[in-house]
Amino acid sequence: MLVQSSPQEELPPMPQPALVPKPRPQPPRAMPPPVQPAQPVVQPVPKPVAQPVPKPVAQPVPKPVAQPVPKPAVQSVPKPAVQPVQPAAPIPQTASKPVQPVPQHPTQPAQPAQSVPKPAPQPTQPVPKPVAQPTQPAPQPVPRPVAPPAPPAPHPVQPLQPLQPLQPVPRPTPQPLQSVPRPVAQPVPRPMPQPLPQPLHAPQPRPVPQPLSQPMPQPMPRSTPQPMPQPMPRSTPQPIPQPLRTPQVSHARPSPQPLDPFPREGPSMRIVPVMPSITATPAFANPGTEIDVSIVISEKDCVSDDWLGLFKSYQHQALKAITQRQIAKLHYTRIMSNGERFKKYSCRFYAPKHAGRYCFRYFHFNDYYSILDSNEIMVTIRGCDLDEAVDFVQQKINEPSMVSFNINSLHSTFQYVVDWNGWKHPDVLWRILFKLTDPLYETPVPDTYTTQVNSNLKYLLDLLMQQPYLRQQMSDAIFARLSSLVEHYCHICNVFIVDDTEMTAHMRDRHSLPPTCRLVPFSQPFINLLTKQCVLEFKSLCPQPSFYQTRENLINRLMAGFNSHKRFERSVINIYGSSNNGFGTDGSDIDLCLIDPSIDREKIMEIADEVAAILEEMHMEEIDKSRLHARIPVIRFEDPVTHIQSDLCFNNILPIRNTLLLKTYSFIDPRVRILGIIIKKWAKVNRLNNPILKTLSSYGFMLMLIHFLQSAVSPPDLPPNWNGLAPVAGASLPQMVVTSYEGVTYNTYFYQPRDLHLLNRFAQQNTMTVGELLIEFFYYYGYQFDYIHSVVTIRKQGVLDREEKCCDSIWKMMMQLCIEDPFEIDYDVAHVITPTSSSMIQEYFAKSYVMLMNMDAKLKDLNEPNILEELFNISMFKL
Repeated sequence: MLVQSSPQEELPPMPQPALVPKPRPQPPRAMPPPVQPAQPVVQPVPKPVAQPVPKPVAQPVPKPVAQPVPKPAVQSVPKPAVQPVQPAAPIPQTASKPVQPVPQHPTQPAQPAQSVPKPAPQPTQPVPKPVAQPTQPAPQPVPRPVAPPAPPAPHPVQPLQPLQPLQPVPRPTPQPLQSVPRPVAQPVPRPMPQPLPQPLHAPQPRPVPQPLSQPMPQPMPRSTPQPMPQPMPRSTPQPIPQPLRTPQVSHARPSPQPLDPFPREGPSMRIVPVMPSITATPAFANPGTEIDVSIVISEKDCVSDDWLGLFKSYQHQALKAITQRQIAKLHYTRIMSNGERFKKYSCRFYAPKHAGRYCFRYFHFNDYYSILDSNEIMVTIRGCDLDEAVDFVQQKINEPSMVSFNINSLHSTFQYVVDWNGWKHPDVLWRILFKLTDPLYETPVPDTYTTQVNSNLKYLLDLLMQQPYLRQQMSDAIFARLSSLVEHYCHICNVFIVDDTEMTAHMRDRHSLPPTCRLVPFSQPFINLLTKQCVLEFKSLCPQPSFYQTRENLINRLMAGFNSHKRFERSVINIYGSSNNGFGTDGSDIDLCLIDPSIDREKIMEIADEVAAILEEMHMEEIDKSRLHARIPVIRFEDPVTHIQSDLCFNNILPIRNTLLLKTYSFIDPRVRILGIIIKKWAKVNRLNNPILKTLSSYGFMLMLIHFLQSAVSPPDLPPNWNGLAPVAGASLPQMVVTSYEGVTYNTYFYQPRDLHLLNRFAQQNTMTVGELLIEFFYYYGYQFDYIHSVVTIRKQGVLDREEKCCDSIWKMMMQLCIEDPFEIDYDVAHVITPTSSSMIQEYFAKSYVMLMNMDAKLKDLNEPNILEELFNISMFKL
C-alpha cells in the first residue's frame, strides 16, 4: 500500500507501532497498475496546521499513484479526525478510498497487524478495480485480531480498517498522565513544548523523599498494569529532565527526629561546651612584648590561694617559676555551661628578655604539679632586639662568676634569631667573645672554666660558625681565633688546649688519637674486604636452628612445672631480650618473664620464694635470689640439661614490647642484624657492655645503632616514625597502653607490618654496604655526636636537647651519654654509666675509626688483614 501526502500541507510523523518493522516502499515497476479515480481526495479536506513530515516516514510516490479518489469515499470519514488545532498523522490513501489513521491510546500499543502492511506478502492477488463498488460502506472495526485478516472479497483495504471508531476527543498529553494529578511539591521543571507524549515524564519508580513535616506524596495508582508507549524516533537527542535537581528538595532539611521542636543549628551556630583551659596570645612574641593570658576554670576547682606561673616549656614543674601571680588578684567573669559554673580570668604578662619556648601553668597552693598548662609561646629575636640582648651580656662580662650564665645567654639568644635586619652593633659581640676566650690562653686556665663551661663554650662557637650572616660580619682575626679554638678542643676530655704541641701530645699520650680527625673516603677494596669479613663473622655467631629448638623445650618444661601448681596454673612464660629480638648469638642467655595478673607487687618476696621452690623441684641449678631487691626483681638459675642460664622476672611487660620492636627492626633489612651482632661482639670483647662494671648494656648499643641508621645516614636506612600510611594533618597514631612493673602506664604502639615488603622497599633506598655503615657508625659516635648536649632517641629523627630532656624527665645534668627508652621515655637506658665510662666508650669509638683509617692506608702493604680481629682488640690499639 502507498501513502500519499498532499502537496499543500505537511503533516507530523505518526508514532511507529511496536514490534512492527518500518514499511519499505516498493519500486513503481513492482506495484499493481494504478486506478483512475474521478476526483482528488485532498480537495474537500480543510488545511490543518501540522508539523512537517520527515522524509523517511512518507516517501514521495509517483504521480500515477496520486490520482483523485471518488468523492463518496470522503463522506464516510468523519471530519473530527482532522481538527485544525491538533496535529494529525499522515492519512494513508489507497486506490479506492482514504483511510484515517487510528488514534493510539497512550498506554496501548498499536496492533501489529493493523498498520500499513507490506505488499510483499500478497504479490499474487490482483487488486480489483474499486470503481465497480464506489459506494460500499466501510465494515465495522474488529478489535485486537490475533490472526492476520483474510483477503477482502470486494475491497482490497478492508484489513486496514481502524480497531476502534474515531473519537472526537483530540490527542493532547497522554491520558494516564492527565488522569493522575501531580503533587504540588513535585513541579515538572521546564515542560517540553512538544504535544506528543513523552515517556520520560512518566512517574519515577523511586519517589524523591519528602521532609517528614509535610505529607508524603501518594504513589501513582496501579490498578491495571499497562505497557508504556514507545518513544517516537528522534533525529536529535531531547533534553532529559533531572528530577534530583528540582527545587522540590531544596526548601526542606531532612531531620532524624520528626517531632523536634527546635531547629537544627548550622556549623556557625554549633554550641561548644566550655572546658578548663589556659590560652596565651600571641604564640610568637619578641622580648618584652605583652602577652594576654585567659584562664577558664571551674568554680569548684578554683581556690583563692591558687597561682599562675611562667615556665620554660621543658622546665620541670617542681622548679621555680620565672614570674608568677596570685589568682585572687586577677579580674574574672562568670560563665555557665551545661549547668556548671566557670570563672574566666584575664591578665597580662610581659615576654621574657631571653629567647626560648615558654608556657603558663596553673597550680594549687603548696602543690608541685600543675592542673592546667597553656599553649607554647615562642620568644624570638629580631635584628632590632639583638643590640639590647648583647648589651645585657656585656654588662656582666667582667664578673668571673657569670661566665657560664653569659655563655648560655648568648647561645639562647642566637639560637632563636629569625631576622638579622636592624642589628646595628655586631662589633659588641666580637668584644664579648674575645673577653670570654682570653682566659683560655692563660697558664694555668682559671678554675671557672670547668669541663661543663668548656663544653658550653664549644657549643656556642659551633653555633656562631654555622650562621652565614655572622661569617660575613667576622673579621679575619676573629675568624682565625674561633676556628683555632674549635680545632684545639679535646672532645673526650672537654678541654681547650690552645698550644699545638701540647694538643698533639695530649691526644697521642692519653687517647692514642690524632689531634684532629675528619670523615674521609675509604678505598673500595678495603670496604669490600670489611664487608666480606662482617658477613662471615655474622654467620658464625648467628644462632643455629638447634638453639631455638632447645629454647622451646626449656620453655615447655618450665610451663609444665609451674602450671602443675594451683598457684600458677594460669601463668604464662614469655621470652624477651637478645635471645628473641634478632640480635642474639648462639651462647646468649635467656630472659624470661612470668606473667600472672594475680601476683601482688607488695608480696613479691613471698612469691619469689614459691618460684624458687618450684625451680628446685624441677632440679634447676645455681638458683640466685640476690637480685630480688633491684628495680626489677630477678631470679637467676641454670638448666642442668641444656646448661643455659636464665633470668626470670615477674609481670614485666615493657621489655617484651621492646623486644618485639627490635625484632621488627632486625627483619626490615639484613644489614641491620649483621651490624647489630658485630657491634655486640665488639662491645663485649672490649668490656663495654657490662652494667655491673658501670658500662652500657647490649640493649643500649642496639638503640644507638638504630638511632644512627635513622638520623646519621643519608638517605635514612630505617623509617624514624613512619606508620606505613600517608601522613594526615592533625591525625594521631593509635595507642597500645601497657602497665609497667611499677604500675605506670605507657603507650607502646609502633608500626607492625603484616608484610615486610613495604619496609624492605623503603630500606633499599640506602645502597651503602655493611662495611661503609660500620665505618660511619664508629665516626659518628667517636667524633660527631655531642655527648654533653644531645640525647640518643629513636622516637623521632635527630637528637633531643639535653637540657630540655633533663628538665622534663628530671634527669641529672651529668657529663655522660644519655639514651632515651622508646616507650618508657622518662627512663635513661645509660643511667648506670659514669662520666669516666662514658668517655671511655667515646674514646673506643674514636679509636676504632682511626684504626680502620690507618689500615686502609696500609692495605697495599698487608695481605688481606683480619680487620675484625683488630677491632675486637681495640683496647690494645696504640697510635
